[in-house]
Amino acid sequence: MSHKLSEYDLNAKTKPKMEEKISTKNKYYFPAKISKNDAERIAESKKTRVFDKGKGPVSVAAVSLFYEPFILAEGKADLDYLRKRDFEFYFDETVHSARIGDTIVKPAKADVGKKIKMPGVERVNLTRAAKWLFNPMGGAQPLESIPSTAKQAATASWLNQHKKEIVDPSITPEKIIKMLKDSLAAKPTDSNRMLSTSIKIDLTTYLMPAYYVTYKRETESKAARIDGVSGEITV
Repeated sequence: MSHKLSEYDLNAKTKPKMEEKISTKNKYYFPAKISKNDAERIAESKKTRVFDKGKGPVSVAAVSLFYEPFILAEGKADLDYLRKRDFEFYFDETVHSARIGDTIVKPAKADVGKKIKMPGVERVNLTRAAKWLFNPMGGAQPLESIPSTAKQAATASWLNQHKKEIVDPSITPEKIIKMLKDSLAAKPTDSNRMLSTSIKIDLTTYLMPAYYVTYKRETESKAARIDGVSGEITV
């Protein structure tokens, strides 16, 4: 593919092109493999380990099913830019002159047998990619945290039916998109002129079942979480 010399002008005033494709539509949920009765039994079996030693019986006050949003963010950016670079050439004693690009170079006698540096411009195509998983608190989560069990599409009807059980994430999709854009589309340190940036971002929300447990002992209370897929309890 041929290019015009004007495309390599580092001082051109043309604004770089920006193209964005962002999708946040994909939402799935994982059905709970642990029933509420099973969750209550798990909670009961752990109640003696919840509080420090003290007086009074420990009771399980509440066990409720919720869906926690884990957001998978996948992004890719293609950056097209110009950067300065010195090119080196070697002339032997038989060379009278040479054409390099649109420039005629005639080496001086002192340059014969030596490397000669000439300023040039390179056009660079750089691709960046990122794949992040955020937990409901907004922290980074290993990608393996998404269960291998079958997921189901969270339709508008399902989301409306379970809206009271869906936990609000501490980090919003808008903030995640901004973080990805700032990372992927950041100007390269060796860029002297940006030509274009094309960025694609896909956010997928996975709604994970979890039972929230409340333990009580006299005036004290503590919370615990039971994974709705594995049954693992965290106090």
